[in-house]
Amino acid sequence: MTSFASAADTGRVINKIDIIIDAYSSIRISGLTVDPTPEDLELALMRLEDMAAEWHSRNIQIGYNFEDEPDPNTVSNIPSWCKRAFASNLALSLTPDFGKKDMPMVLFAQAKGAMSNLSGRVAADRINQVQYPNRMARGSGSSQRYNRWARFYRNTGPIPNINKKETIFIGDINDYTVHFDSYLDDAEVITSFDIQLDRGLDLISSSNTDDDVLFRIEATTVIDEFAKTSSQVTIIITTDSGRVKTQRLFFELLPRD
Repeated sequence: MTSFASAADTGRVINKIDIIIDAYSSIRISGLTVDPTPEDLELALMRLEDMAAEWHSRNIQIGYNFEDEPDPNTVSNIPSWCKRAFASNLALSLTPDFGKKDMPMVLFAQAKGAMSNLSGRVAADRINQVQYPNRMARGSGSSQRYNRWARFYRNTGPIPNINKKETIFIGDINDYTVHFDSYLDDAEVITSFDIQLDRGLDLISSSNTDDDVLFRIEATTVIDEFAKTSSQVTIIITTDSGRVKTQRLFFELLPRD
């Protein structure tokens, strides 16, 4: 199954300010004369965060980089093909702030079409592959028999949720925080943790608070130089009550060039 993150994705880095600038450009094309002030840019950034959070709650998850203190110059982490959906829908949410009561039809149609494309791609990638039952014979001509004794299909385990996959470029060093507060009971805290990484990722540093694990990783290599590489980070915590919880993050490693 093809990941939506790889579909028509140029690998171009898109900062949050790029989305905001495109949104105001769309507003101007729709007939509104807008010269955004610093306050307008700050408003747009807050609206962008709120919009991405709303989409995330609706299971439209494309790896947007949420921040406790949003910075317009931060990488958004969205693939390039969905930038139009973000910018046009952000523009639509901003038009009332400039005295426009009726939505410009051109902008409305653009936002609706881009959102339909975004939702369709996310929905298509949410359809899991169906595994063959382990009682089904591979057949003598199957290239997946491995050897003459592997006559039946094997259970390959659950398929990762690609909609929760992070994107990181080779050479980047990024910080991540994994929250466990929803798992912990009242007054229960993390006492120790372990982090395991796949090939292509190096652990630079790590630490924990009572309910979070924080770590910094570097993307070092692409295993297949002709394609994107999927890697994962596994975080295992132990609490003061002796409970153990495992959480896993999936990463898409992209060559910078």
